[in-house]
Amino acid sequence: MWELLQIEVLQLNFQNVGTITNQSFTVRLSNCGNYYKSWILRNES
Repeated sequence: MWELLQIEVLQLNFQNVGTITNQSFTVRLSNCGNYYKSWILRNES
């Protein structure tokens, strides 16, 4: 259940990136997404 919630958060973040014009904020959001992806991968193994 927690993994599904994390994936939904990731999808929401990536949708927001497409509408945000502030580049520095987009970069921070991408870094956050990468952190969640690595966190999910660690917990699945």
